[in-house]
Amino acid sequence: INEAVVTAKTVVLYGAPGGGNAEIAKSIHDSSKLRTFQYKTMNLNQYDKDSIDTQFWQHFANIYDEIESDIEGINNTLCSTVFIEGLESQTDDFVKSLVEYVESAKKRVESNPRFLPKIIISWRSKKGVLYKNKQYDNKVLGINIPLLIERKEDIPLLVYSFINKFAKNYNKEIANVSVDALSIL
Repeated sequence: INEAVVTAKTVVLYGAPGGGNAEIAKSIHDSSKLRTFQYKTMNLNQYDKDSIDTQFWQHFANIYDEIESDIEGINNTLCSTVFIEGLESQTDDFVKSLVEYVESAKKRVESNPRFLPKIIISWRSKKGVLYKNKQYDNKVLGINIPLLIERKEDIPLLVYSFINKFAKNYNKEIANVSVDALSIL
């Protein structure tokens, strides 16, 4: 995970649904030097299948357009991390296009690399175009996230992450979780 914090590569988190990929992506963002900038989640399952080719790409391109505008002196709110999930339902060509777009966008703004957002992709399996593909070795950092049952020590961290998230969403203050509740999990 520490390597994911500092790399300029696209980060791919390989792990089963419910394994905490979103929380891991957020912790990568929170550990980065650009943690004060915006963290954005893009779920491809929220896009209509017929319009994903236009809607997703337009939203994604806007992130880089804002960066280029800021480099030119316009003060837009910059996004330093983009977490993308829901790619499994997309074709290999779509996924390849995403990685290639990120690479070409990096070249457009490489004059000021501190403005490059970190792209983190959630991928549910060790199959498909991004896994062990020599073509993407220099573009993608793959991190295997074991099943939660194999990393029980992460359960308290995930519990507190979810509690903080929902407490914030619902304006509730939750002091802690009982030891008994955590031991059941």
